[in-house]
Amino acid sequence: MQTHRHFACVLFGFARTLLLAVLLCANKSHAQQLRSEISYEGQPVASIHLIAAPKVNLRPLWPLVKLRAHQPYSDAKARATVSALRSAGHFKQVDLRVTPEADGLRVTFLLQPVYYLGLVSFSNPVSRFDYSLLRQVINYPDETPYEPDRVQHGADRLKGLFVNQGYFLVQVHEHATFDSAHKLANITYDITPGKHAHFGRIQISGPPPALQKRMLASLHSIRSRLRGAYLEQGDPFSPRHISRASQQLRRYLGNHHWLASHVALLKPKYNPHTNRVPIHFKVMLGPKVQIHVAGARVHGKTLKNLVPIYQERAFDRELVTQGARNLTAYLQSK
Repeated sequence: MQTHRHFACVLFGFARTLLLAVLLCANKSHAQQLRSEISYEGQPVASIHLIAAPKVNLRPLWPLVKLRAHQPYSDAKARATVSALRSAGHFKQVDLRVTPEADGLRVTFLLQPVYYLGLVSFSNPVSRFDYSLLRQVINYPDETPYEPDRVQHGADRLKGLFVNQGYFLVQVHEHATFDSAHKLANITYDITPGKHAHFGRIQISGPPPALQKRMLASLHSIRSRLRGAYLEQGDPFSPRHISRASQQLRRYLGNHHWLASHVALLKPKYNPHTNRVPIHFKVMLGPKVQIHVAGARVHGKTLKNLVPIYQERAFDRELVTQGARNLTAYLQSK
């Protein structure tokens, strides 16, 4: 029974790999047809990439590239580069791929035959990070040519994710295995998370000492606990709780009429000896503003709903004018 099950798993894996290879060929042909109809002449080049089979040495080929990063794209230079690479490397084919990105064009020369991304797996991940999240973080789409630098960038992004969540000693190593028959690269990221850090001392600086104590006390209230803003020394490190604590401090200042105040989190400094991270909020107090309505009676809750200074927790002439309009409309409706 186990033998049949093992054979079925192997057969399923082979079928999946074969289907992926067929889809890659079809999509590649369609994408090339679409790209040939688009002109990128004169647009800024953000980055240039040479991609070839894993054992090809690309270093001697870089001088043949006529385009330069951070300079305008030239179709003539791109075509000259394709011709030079084809002659120098004796490649089966050299394909040009131009992809618009936020900071400019990503120009890629595919020195055929290239390998494409196959299966991506993660060993020893923390249970709170599911596969779909890890896959999204590495930012390496399916049906994309295999590129060692891009695999390394994925490892760096994974490390950033774990550090941001309190695993400051995480180690991430990547390695690839190659399916030469189907020209696929299967990537494995080995993750060693290390210990999850805890909060160290919670500190607020900037306001007078008495106000600092009241602000710290607001982070230990029942309301803060219900809002997920509760911070206590020794609790597990959580960026979500830090973010909500920042919101709670701004809310506290706004409720006590310190409008346009600024709350900033100083960069956390992890202590590997104690496995703790002190949290330090730096506060710049804004003006203390009192709002009074003369000639009419408006309840406090209604006033806060009508005057945007309360919602924005900021103070400027435009907000004052908008509040006056809202009050006028409210009183006229009565």
